[in-house]
Amino acid sequence: MMTSTKVPLEFGLGASLPESSGPRPSRRTFARERSRGRDERATRDVRIEFGSVSKADGSAKVTLGGNTGTQVVASVFGPVYCTTRLQVPLQAAVQVHVRIAETQKQGSSDASSRAAVLEKIIKESCLGLIMTHLMPRALVSISVHVLNQNGSVVCAAINAVACALMHARIAMRSPWSAGVVAVVVLPGESSSLVLMDPDAVEEGVAAFVLTAVHGDYAEETGFTALHVDGRVRTQAEFTGANQAALEASMAYREFIREALCAQVVRGRLATSAAVSSLQMEAS
Repeated sequence: MMTSTKVPLEFGLGASLPESSGPRPSRRTFARERSRGRDERATRDVRIEFGSVSKADGSAKVTLGGNTGTQVVASVFGPVYCTTRLQVPLQAAVQVHVRIAETQKQGSSDASSRAAVLEKIIKESCLGLIMTHLMPRALVSISVHVLNQNGSVVCAAINAVACALMHARIAMRSPWSAGVVAVVVLPGESSSLVLMDPDAVEEGVAAFVLTAVHGDYAEETGFTALHVDGRVRTQAEFTGANQAALEASMAYREFIREALCAQVVRGRLATSAAVSSLQMEAS
């Protein structure tokens, strides 16, 4: 349970990863179509807000691309008492509920099926990274609400959950985050184009979209989960996409670390101000 003062904090960044070496396919036409002309190895503006759900033990809102971009809120409740039906004798039970706002293009049935897939991805990641053995017979309940969809929804949801778990001070094996890329085959090009943080339009024309969840990047002890939406043509294409998604994940993890450090400093300042105010009133 969180006992410290929760101070909402917004922390934004437009991240750009360095260009990789070697020949690259022509992107002159496609670059003009990307929002704000961003490079294929650049993300949209990222914004993280901690404490967005006041009654939760931990919460976070992740926004990719501003008001018209993807927006996801995750909240964590627990560890709390777990009913006998859900109890696991030697570890905590993890419950995940996802709600996706309906759009004009997607009906309720489509939103429900996408929510079920997202629930499975998040739960598998959490079971691999939360130290559930430290909380036997308890329950960690995670609620995810996708407010707006404009690409990279799985990535945004996982990063929101990771931030909410850290905000709730849930013990985890290592820091973790997700990165996403879309692999697009351009007309007249023999090689494919790897786009980090794709929006909905880019996902629609992609051969496949790969989301990679990474925790503790040491190969011996690390955790990796991959979600592929679409069809992979070649092993080389998959390897390149996976490497790019790992780079994006590491960039997001560093950004999350900076945002969390800023949240801690902000919380300490707020607590210090409250203590000073009480001391002045007492005197």
